[in-house]
Amino acid sequence: MNWTAIKWFKKNETVCRCGCGKNNMEFSIMNNADFLREIMDIKFTVTSGYRCPIHNLKVGGAKNSFHLQGKALDFTVARKELLPLIYRVAIASGRFNGIGINTTKNYIHIDNGDRKTPFYYVYPPQGGRKQLCPEVLAKIQAETVEEHLLEYKV
Repeated sequence: MNWTAIKWFKKNETVCRCGCGKNNMEFSIMNNADFLREIMDIKFTVTSGYRCPIHNLKVGGAKNSFHLQGKALDFTVARKELLPLIYRVAIASGRFNGIGINTTKNYIHIDNGDRKTPFYYVYPPQGGRKQLCPEVLAKIQAETVEEHLLEYKV
Protein backbone atom coordinates (compact mmCIF):
# COMPACT_ATOMS: atom_id res chain seq x y z
CA MET A 1 0.00 0.00 0.00
CA ASN A 2 1.43 3.34 -1.08
CA TRP A 3 0.23 5.79 1.58
CA THR A 4 2.00 8.75 -0.06
CA ALA A 5 -0.61 8.59 -2.85
CA ILE A 6 -3.44 9.05 -0.32
CA LYS A 7 -4.21 12.70 0.44
CA TRP A 8 -6.89 12.69 3.15
CA PHE A 9 -6.19 9.63 5.29
CA LYS A 10 -3.19 8.54 7.32
CA LYS A 11 -2.04 4.97 7.84
CA ASN A 12 -2.50 5.18 11.62
CA GLU A 13 -6.24 5.93 11.15
CA THR A 14 -6.87 2.50 9.64
CA VAL A 15 -4.74 0.31 11.91
CA CYS A 16 -6.53 -2.50 13.79
CA ARG A 17 -8.04 -1.09 16.99
CA CYS A 18 -7.11 -4.07 19.19
CA GLY A 19 -3.52 -2.88 19.60
CA CYS A 20 -1.91 -5.57 17.43
CA GLY A 21 -0.63 -2.84 15.09
CA LYS A 22 -1.69 -4.63 11.89
CA ASN A 23 -2.80 -2.59 8.92
CA ASN A 24 -3.28 -4.36 5.62
CA MET A 25 -5.50 -1.84 3.86
CA GLU A 26 -5.72 -2.17 0.08
CA PHE A 27 -4.97 0.79 -2.15
CA SER A 28 -8.28 0.61 -4.05
CA ILE A 29 -10.49 1.22 -1.01
CA MET A 30 -8.26 4.01 0.32
CA ASN A 31 -8.00 5.66 -3.10
CA ASN A 32 -11.78 5.58 -3.51
CA ALA A 33 -12.33 6.82 0.06
CA ASP A 34 -9.90 9.65 -0.72
CA PHE A 35 -11.97 10.55 -3.79
CA LEU A 36 -15.17 10.63 -1.72
CA ARG A 37 -13.55 12.75 0.98
CA GLU A 38 -12.18 15.15 -1.64
CA ILE A 39 -15.50 15.78 -3.37
CA MET A 40 -17.42 16.12 -0.09
CA ASP A 41 -14.86 18.59 1.27
CA ILE A 42 -15.47 17.60 4.90
CA LYS A 43 -13.38 15.61 7.36
CA PHE A 44 -14.13 11.89 7.62
CA THR A 45 -13.33 10.23 10.94
CA VAL A 46 -12.43 6.57 10.49
CA THR A 47 -14.26 4.34 12.97
CA SER A 48 -13.00 1.03 11.58
CA GLY A 49 -10.37 0.15 9.02
CA TYR A 50 -8.35 -3.04 9.00
CA ARG A 51 -9.40 -5.66 11.57
CA CYS A 52 -7.38 -8.67 12.63
CA PRO A 53 -9.46 -11.85 13.15
CA ILE A 54 -9.42 -11.48 16.95
CA HIS A 55 -10.65 -7.88 16.86
CA ASN A 56 -13.25 -8.67 14.19
CA LEU A 57 -14.67 -11.40 16.43
CA LYS A 58 -14.64 -9.08 19.46
CA VAL A 59 -16.62 -6.34 17.68
CA GLY A 60 -19.13 -8.80 16.20
CA GLY A 61 -17.94 -8.37 12.62
CA ALA A 62 -19.11 -10.73 9.91
CA LYS A 63 -17.16 -13.98 9.64
CA ASN A 64 -15.91 -13.01 6.16
CA SER A 65 -15.83 -9.25 6.77
CA PHE A 66 -14.02 -7.24 4.13
CA HIS A 67 -12.33 -5.41 7.03
CA LEU A 68 -10.30 -8.61 7.52
CA GLN A 69 -8.97 -8.25 3.99
CA GLY A 70 -8.29 -4.52 4.19
CA LYS A 71 -11.04 -3.86 1.64
CA ALA A 72 -13.48 -1.97 3.90
CA LEU A 73 -13.65 1.29 5.79
CA ASP A 74 -16.23 2.68 8.21
CA PHE A 75 -16.34 6.40 8.91
CA THR A 76 -18.44 9.17 10.34
CA VAL A 77 -18.53 12.96 10.03
CA ALA A 78 -19.12 15.76 12.54
CA ARG A 79 -22.35 16.86 10.83
CA LYS A 80 -24.35 13.61 11.07
CA GLU A 81 -27.16 15.05 8.93
CA LEU A 82 -24.78 14.80 5.95
CA LEU A 83 -24.47 11.00 6.18
CA PRO A 84 -27.46 10.27 3.87
CA LEU A 85 -26.04 12.65 1.27
CA ILE A 86 -22.58 11.05 1.48
CA TYR A 87 -24.25 7.64 1.12
CA ARG A 88 -26.04 8.75 -2.07
CA VAL A 89 -22.88 10.34 -3.49
CA ALA A 90 -20.91 7.16 -2.78
CA ILE A 91 -23.51 5.09 -4.64
CA ALA A 92 -23.68 7.53 -7.55
CA SER A 93 -19.88 7.48 -7.87
CA GLY A 94 -19.88 3.79 -8.81
CA ARG A 95 -16.55 3.35 -7.01
CA PHE A 96 -17.62 0.90 -4.30
CA ASN A 97 -18.87 -2.70 -4.35
CA GLY A 98 -20.61 -2.29 -1.00
CA ILE A 99 -22.06 0.69 0.81
CA GLY A 100 -24.06 0.67 4.01
CA ILE A 101 -25.42 3.44 6.17
CA ASN A 102 -26.23 3.22 9.85
CA THR A 103 -28.14 6.28 10.98
CA THR A 104 -28.58 4.88 14.51
CA LYS A 105 -24.84 4.58 15.15
CA ASN A 106 -24.01 7.36 12.67
CA TYR A 107 -21.54 5.78 10.28
CA ILE A 108 -21.11 4.69 6.67
CA HIS A 109 -19.46 1.47 5.55
CA ILE A 110 -17.73 1.38 2.16
CA ASP A 111 -15.94 -1.56 0.63
CA ASN A 112 -14.33 -2.88 -2.51
CA GLY A 113 -14.93 -6.50 -1.65
CA ASP A 114 -15.26 -9.21 -4.25
CA ARG A 115 -18.93 -9.45 -5.19
CA LYS A 116 -20.70 -10.37 -8.42
CA THR A 117 -22.93 -7.31 -8.08
CA PRO A 118 -22.66 -4.25 -5.82
CA PHE A 119 -24.53 -4.43 -2.51
CA TYR A 120 -26.11 -1.23 -1.21
CA TYR A 121 -27.90 -1.45 2.12
CA VAL A 122 -29.07 0.17 5.34
CA TYR A 123 -28.70 -0.97 8.92
CA PRO A 124 -32.24 -0.84 10.38
CA PRO A 125 -32.60 0.23 14.05
CA GLN A 126 -33.70 -3.31 15.00
CA GLY A 127 -30.39 -4.74 13.71
CA GLY A 128 -29.13 -6.63 10.70
CA ARG A 129 -28.85 -5.27 7.19
CA LYS A 130 -31.52 -4.57 4.63
CA GLN A 131 -30.81 -4.21 0.92
CA LEU A 132 -31.73 -0.85 -0.55
CA CYS A 133 -35.06 -0.92 -2.37
CA PRO A 134 -34.48 -1.19 -6.18
CA GLU A 135 -36.66 1.88 -6.86
CA VAL A 136 -34.70 4.00 -4.38
CA LEU A 137 -31.40 2.73 -5.79
CA ALA A 138 -32.51 3.54 -9.35
CA LYS A 139 -33.45 7.07 -8.28
CA ILE A 140 -30.04 7.60 -6.65
CA GLN A 141 -28.20 6.22 -9.67
CA ALA A 142 -30.25 8.37 -12.07
CA GLU A 143 -28.44 11.45 -10.75
CA THR A 144 -24.75 12.21 -11.17
CA VAL A 145 -22.40 12.86 -8.28
CA GLU A 146 -22.49 16.54 -9.17
CA GLU A 147 -26.30 16.62 -9.09
CA HIS A 148 -26.33 15.04 -5.64
CA LEU A 149 -23.71 17.54 -4.46
CA LEU A 150 -25.89 20.47 -5.48
CA GLU A 151 -27.98 19.74 -2.39
CA TYR A 152 -24.87 20.28 -0.23
CA LYS A 153 -23.25 23.16 -2.08
CA VAL A 154 -26.29 25.46 -2.05
